[in-house]
Amino acid sequence: GSSQPQSPHPILGELAVRQAIAAAIDYDRIIAEVYQGRAYRTASYVPSTVSWAYASDLSLPTYDPARAASLLDEAGWRDDDGDGVRTRDGQPLRLSIRTNEDNAKRVAMAQLIASALSGLGVEVQLEALPFNQLTATLLDQRFDLVVIGWENLGADPGNSPFWHSQADIPGTGFNFTSFHDNEVDSWLDSASRLPGCDLNSRAALYRQVQQRIAETLPYVLLAAQESAWAYQSRWQGIAPGPWGIHYNVASWRVQ
Repeated sequence: GSSQPQSPHPILGELAVRQAIAAAIDYDRIIAEVYQGRAYRTASYVPSTVSWAYASDLSLPTYDPARAASLLDEAGWRDDDGDGVRTRDGQPLRLSIRTNEDNAKRVAMAQLIASALSGLGVEVQLEALPFNQLTATLLDQRFDLVVIGWENLGADPGNSPFWHSQADIPGTGFNFTSFHDNEVDSWLDSASRLPGCDLNSRAALYRQVQQRIAETLPYVLLAAQESAWAYQSRWQGIAPGPWGIHYNVASWRVQ
């Protein structure tokens, strides 16, 4: 397959609408209710534990329903007849939110987001699907909004499959938001070709990518989950790394 030109999403293709959605979400409530406080806010797709590449200075979206409403008003999405649903040029502001039914946290988040958007004048259709069906919908790019999580990304934060325009291939590519940015493409390409894979130069490029993603919001990042492990004291040499507990498993030993 190859990257195909596609017209932008008729609603979500507009930055103001994505900004409104980001401002409509009560992140602190999600962290308190869904994660019982065992998560933290982040505006970057790179975990903060990957400190050499993490952009720590990104501004977080702020929960501000009034700003969300005014952004939609300014974009021309208004509820002129008072029926609770905004319209523009005769079209209702209608969006589906999908997630996988076997993940209670994601279902709870999707419900909180659906209710926030409904209160904002969006006609929301919430669907909890079997995981296989959700991922097929995602990869085929037949979705509006999806609540999903990233795990086991690997230790290098290039993550170009999510952002590079060449990975926007319906059916297989991981750039299923169809995020296209020529500068991001060139930053990712440069990072992959740097002589000696120089960390500092790559980190600078990766931080620029993180900044652009935070500004343009192809994803609204909800929270990064904290994990906890317990092990018996007779185990020695266990040193959890930024990506999980197993990375130095070859050095573990039992006393």
